[in-house]
Amino acid sequence: MDLQLDRMHAALHELDHPCRSIPAIQVLGTNGKGSIVSFLESALCAAGLRCGVTTSPHLVSWCERIRIQGKAIDVETLRSQLQALQPLSERHRLTPFELLVTAAFSTFQRHACELLLLEVGLGGRLDATTAHPCRPVVAVASIGLDHCEHLGNSLTAIATEKAAAIPPQATVISCAQDPAVQKVLEATCKSQQANLRWVKPLDSTWQLGIPGAIQRSNAAVALGALQALSGLGWSLPEFVIQEGFATARWPGRLQTVHWGGPPATPGWSPQSTGRGATGRRTQPVERRSQRCDLDPGDSGPQGRCRHDPGPAAATGPGLDHSSAGPQELEQVGAAPGSASIQPPAAGGLRP
Repeated sequence: MDLQLDRMHAALHELDHPCRSIPAIQVLGTNGKGSIVSFLESALCAAGLRCGVTTSPHLVSWCERIRIQGKAIDVETLRSQLQALQPLSERHRLTPFELLVTAAFSTFQRHACELLLLEVGLGGRLDATTAHPCRPVVAVASIGLDHCEHLGNSLTAIATEKAAAIPPQATVISCAQDPAVQKVLEATCKSQQANLRWVKPLDSTWQLGIPGAIQRSNAAVALGALQALSGLGWSLPEFVIQEGFATARWPGRLQTVHWGGPPATPGWSPQSTGRGATGRRTQPVERRSQRCDLDPGDSGPQGRCRHDPGPAAATGPGLDHSSAGPQELEQVGAAPGSASIQPPAAGGLRP
């Protein structure tokens, strides 16, 4: 993996820096980034703000990675956008992630988004989202040991890489962190003249649409970030934020599904050293997941579907075995009050 920002800066410069002046909340950390983005997105949509959101990885579809006001980009629109950007990608040797982030910025510019939500993909200092020049608010999820081969083998090293994304004079919102991480955040914010605000988990009066005790910390970070928007001219009423938090959804996080029989509750932990949505350390099990790879070397973006073994964590019955393949997934149906798991559609870049 080749981590650097030179490619992104050059590509965005060639595109005349789409979204250059649109403010963004950048969300970094190890565990909880996606949940924080979900709370933010839901509240901003409830407030009627046109927000552009980019997250990673996706659960089922590449389209999930680019959203406007809660709606994922259409698959044909994404395919067309990526094909149009293919010559640029080849000239600057963009990675698939960098290409998708570039496509996101172009899409947000075209739809005149007022505010952006940028979830860091890996680290922070050299992440493609950090190429965006206007990031006045940074939300920090729980930081732990992750991607040690790229970020370092200690909490201090990893936190330093992540905190390096903090721009000068930003407002930084963080939940409680390990003392080593806290020390790094405090030192970085001091050197960057950034305003660091620590938040405590929300109390039980707040209804949250994403289950799990740890979500009260994630929601508190989201709340702090939304409150920081007042300095940019946006003041969201608390009742609107409460409505947004109560209706937030982040599929696959303690979501009840039916898997050909009894209900099951998957709770995937993004990192093996992290904690699941319950706030307890989870136990790894082996799984097979269907995933699509984007090959920027093709004449156009082509999705290649394969079964990829990897570590996962789960709670609840029925998940002590490998997951079903595509044909089996097609037969999975939804029960009342629960979600079904839908396989990607066949062919090309999968919606």
